[in-house]
Amino acid sequence: MSKYSISLSFVFVGTLFCFAAIAQQQRVVISLNANNDGQDEFERVLGDLRDSAEFYLAGKMGMLDKVCELSETQKKKLKVASKGAMDKFVKAEYERCKVLLRRYQQQAGFDIEKLEREEQEGEKEEASSDDEDDDDEEEEDERPIRNFAFSLQTAAPTKVEEQPRWKDSLKKVLTEEQVEKAELANAEREKRIEDAAVARFIAKIDLQLFLNEEQREHVRQGIQEEFGGLLVKEIIFEEQFRRPTLRAGQLDGEPEHLKLIEGVLDESQVRQWNRSVEPHLKYLKTLKNRR
Repeated sequence: MSKYSISLSFVFVGTLFCFAAIAQQQRVVISLNANNDGQDEFERVLGDLRDSAEFYLAGKMGMLDKVCELSETQKKKLKVASKGAMDKFVKAEYERCKVLLRRYQQQAGFDIEKLEREEQEGEKEEASSDDEDDDDEEEEDERPIRNFAFSLQTAAPTKVEEQPRWKDSLKKVLTEEQVEKAELANAEREKRIEDAAVARFIAKIDLQLFLNEEQREHVRQGIQEEFGGLLVKEIIFEEQFRRPTLRAGQLDGEPEHLKLIEGVLDESQVRQWNRSVEPHLKYLKTLKNRR
């Protein structure tokens, strides 16, 4: 097995739940008005992104060290690579989000050239505290500032590991034996996390369907095979995106997953499955293309 052919997309987490927030995209609602151009909130959310990306890579390096017993030289090289990857990742997100910020600032009526000039010269705070200058500037404005709110969303901090600087460094720094150890440890961890996510989901089903032991095992196997990975992804996204809960509700369309319970549940259990479990399974499928 060549270390160059092995995917190094490790998901090193102490527990899935500890890192769920880090894996999420960062989102903040910024309200623009005459007293707020949104720059402070913008800087804060990008600062939070950097902190989260730094924490994520530090966690990955810590796990690599425990599993692979890294040498001091390897640690230093990976640390340098992580900083370079993080700087490039945050800079790219800064520039991407800044384009959006400027677009919304313009829609709210701000003078974009003035904002750019203040940012470049570092005189924003001085200008905002100078009442006389503010009065002059207000007279020059051709249109008033209107209240305007928008949602700014950055990439998930975990995306930092996709930076070439980090990926290339892993390939160069780790030995083939270390890569194999890391892959094995990661596979075992992912299996434990998936088992826990499936058990959590089955427990919710059991609360409503009152499954017996045979039914529970049958449903668990089917759910794990088709939805195990999606249930893990759901835990990552559930704090950020609203999702259907396992409670009675209308089913949108026909049931699609009756094969999971065919010949196992009784008629009343099937009805409850269609009302509460089917909508949730359909929701899980929408997570397939989310990253």
